[in-house]
Amino acid sequence: MYDAQQVFAVILVYRLDPAAVAANIESLGASVRALVVVDNSDCRDADRWNVLCGGRREVLTVMNGTNTGVAAGWNAGIRLALK
Repeated sequence: MYDAQQVFAVILVYRLDPAAVAANIESLGASVRALVVVDNSDCRDADRWNVLCGGRREVLTVMNGTNTGVAAGWNAGIRLALK
């Protein structure tokens, strides 16, 4: 069995409706300690992800400010989760 306190979820988004992403985040339940949201859009509002999660879990964000691509986005999220 795994320890949920050691599990991070990394979500890569690009110009998605934050409310739709929040619904998917909610489905994670208590199975993860924290969520890393990598936003590849030109948005720079990291606080919106914390607001959408309603403080129910730790949310770490990487706001790229531009589309860096899938691989670079995943790598940025994984690096942050490993810290």
